[in-house]
Formats: sequence, structure tokens, C-alpha cells
Amino acid sequence: MSVNSLMNVAKDALASYQMAIDVTGTNIANVNTPGYSRQRAVLNTLGVVQVDTQILQLSVEVETVERIYNAFIEARLVEQAGYLGYSEARTDTLEQVETIFDETGEGGLNDLLGRFWSAWDDISANPGGQVERDVLLSASEDLASAFNRLSKDLTQLQQDTDDATEATIGEINATISEIASLNQQISSLGQNNGEANILLDKRMELLRDLGERIDINYYESQEGTVNIFLGNGKPLVVNIDTWALTVREDVLTESYAVTFEGSADPDENLNDVLTAKHKGTIAGLIETRDAIENDYLAKLDELAKYIIDRVNEQHARGFDAYNRVGGEFFIPAGADENIAQNMAVTEAVKGDVNKIAASATVSGDGDNARSIANLKNALTMSGNKATFGDFYGALVSRIGQDSADAGRLREHQNTLMENLVNRREEISGVSLDEEMMNLVKYQLAYNAAARLCTTADELFEVLVNLGN
Repeated sequence: MSVNSLMNVAKDALASYQMAIDVTGTNIANVNTPGYSRQRAVLNTLGVVQVDTQILQLSVEVETVERIYNAFIEARLVEQAGYLGYSEARTDTLEQVETIFDETGEGGLNDLLGRFWSAWDDISANPGGQVERDVLLSASEDLASAFNRLSKDLTQLQQDTDDATEATIGEINATISEIASLNQQISSLGQNNGEANILLDKRMELLRDLGERIDINYYESQEGTVNIFLGNGKPLVVNIDTWALTVREDVLTESYAVTFEGSADPDENLNDVLTAKHKGTIAGLIETRDAIENDYLAKLDELAKYIIDRVNEQHARGFDAYNRVGGEFFIPAGADENIAQNMAVTEAVKGDVNKIAASATVSGDGDNARSIANLKNALTMSGNKATFGDFYGALVSRIGQDSADAGRLREHQNTLMENLVNRREEISGVSLDEEMMNLVKYQLAYNAAARLCTTADELFEVLVNLGN
């Protein structure tokens, strides 16, 4: 090997180990950066020379700066983020439902139902008492107000859930636009270019964010771009092209339906696709919103309707203080969906408590009031298998159970996510001890290369002196 070749070897070695030190420094600097994948300078021999049967390696180069990651774990993180996002959305909403139906103190619907039936019982003992009639009117209005409040609170929570769905869709659209932009940058740099590593990390973080919000399938093309699809195969991102989502109000349900922006199909509804695998914030929001409508509100309306109908039916059989046949006590429920929200005592009774039909005959007895009070224990609900109290207790119990189940699911999914994050850190995370060892190793190699350069210079000086 000539002195000139030796100088070139020293130069290449200095540059290579300088880069290796720089990469190590980058790892150390990003030890606490979320989503960062540690990098490694991959050294490779450069050039050979053959003299007779002898082959000498001439130099070294940094072939690439490798990004250390496991594609399988990264994919599992995206998938698990979806399950976690779903469970968190459900838990947050159901906890609010549970708060609405709080029965731990006074003033809950169950407590007011008890007061309502007790007020009728008190009138049966003293049908002509004005105090008892005033107390009944107050208890009845409180009961109706409780139904109104519960229904309005649930309806507002539905609207809040729809608003959260719309906001999440906006976040999804922003994320897919960022991913498409990164696709363009990464494909222009090439996957083996070290400069793309930071962009790949950022794109992976965006994929996890997207997977947390919506159920997706994705794959990486040969060009390095990520293509993303919904469960029904419709694309969100292909190379640098994107398809944005939006929400519209469904005519039948009056709730938000997710659809593609600018869709040619005015009735397109992706809700079933998005909730099919119970993944993503969107799925959790849609499912709990529908549960509020189809389970909790529907049951509340059913309870209100049966109380109104049965009390009105029995009230009409009695006689008021004027010895006239009793009219309606509550405003009839009708076929309105918002029965609980519109429940109210009739204006006639509110205007004159003497129109409360407490008597079964014109003799002024309290038997009709007693019959209404006895409705408390009548098997009226669930196909004549449950009382009003049993029916409401089952509803509250179910809400509590749903909330508890959602909370346990969230804890389980959190545990799985933590395990995956730990596994990722074992592979892609930065170990300061390991990086310090690498730093010492590369520093020694750099010093040796510098010494090689000095030696080559000394040899060259000897040759020059020999010539003189």
C-alpha cells in the first residue's frame, strides 16, 4: 500500500468514525424523545487491491445509517392504539351517563318515585286534606322534573358525543394530510437515506395517532410510502393522495353519520364499517351515542310512559273533591319519542289540587288514591314481570355495569399498550449505557485513524528526506 493510499484510508476512517460519533450523539440527545428509534452507523469495507495472491482491504465507509425498529411491534402498536382509543372513549362517555343517573343522595329519580307513591298513600288516609294534596302536587312535579332533567342531560350528552365525533374527524383529516406529505418527502429521499429516518419515526407516530382514532389497515409500498385503508377497503391515503372524511346528520336517526367528503352517494354511512372491530375513538363515540339513544333514553321514556298511562288510567276512575269524575293527572304521553323530557302534570291539576281524584266514589273516601299508591308494587313493566322501581333499578344497574365493564376494559388495554411500548423500547429505545460504550469505541477508532494519518505523514516525510 502506498503512502498516498494510506492517507486515503486514514481520511475515510476519520470521516466514517466521525459520522458514527455523530449518530451516537443524536441517539443520546433524543433519549427522551417520544417515538424516536435509535440509529446505528453501518460500516462497510471500501475497495480492495490484489498483489499476487494477497488481497488488502483499502478503506472503510458508512454504508447507511440504520433505523433500529421491529415492523411487527410497530404494527401491533397501531392496532393496540385503536383498542385503547375505543375503550377510553366508551369509558369517558359512560362515566358521564353514570353521573347523570346518580342515586347516591337525595333527589334521585328513585327517591322521587318513593315520595310520589308515599304522597298518594298519605292522601288515601286523608282525602280531603289540602296539605296532603299540595304535597302530592309538589312530589308529582318534582318527579316529572326529574324525568325531564334526565332526558335532557342524556340528549345533551348525545349531542356532545356527536360534536366530539366531528372534532375527531377533523383531527383524522389533518393526520392523513401530514402522512401524505411525509410519504412524498420519504419517497424522494429513499428509504435507505439516513435523513429519512426521522421522517419515518414521525410518520410512525402519526400512524399510531390515526390508529387510535379510527380503525385502519395499512401497508408500506416498495417506494417507502404508506397506504392506508378503512375496513371496507376504501382508501384514506395512497402515496400522496388523500380522501378526507366528514360528518352529516342522518335523516332517520338525527345523529351524525361519517362519510367521505364530497361523496357522490348522499346516503353513504360508514358508521357500521368504523364500529365493526371495536377499534378507535370514533367507534367508541358512535357506539356509546347509540347506546344512549337505544338503551338508556328508550328505557327512560318507556318508564315515563307506563307511569303516565297507569296513573292517568286509575285517576280517571276516581272522583275529585267536587264529586266529579277524575280527568288526566299527567299530560298524556302520546307517541312522542321524548316522553320523559315532556312529562308534566296537567294544567287542571296544577291550577286546582281539589281536582285530584282521590276517591273511588262520591262519598269522599281515599280508595282511588290508595289504588294509585298500590301501583308502586304492581307488576307493570317488562311484560308484567317487574314493578316501576324494579325496572328503574335494573336500568341504573345496567348503566353502572356498562361503565364498570368499560373501565376494566380500558385498564386491560392500557396494560397491553404498556407492554408493547416496553417491548418497543427494548428494541428501538436508546440505552445511555450502550451509547456511552459506543461513544468510547468510536472515539478510540477515531483516535487510531488520526494516529494512522500521523504515521502516513511521517512516512511521507521519510520518503522526501530519502530523495534529498
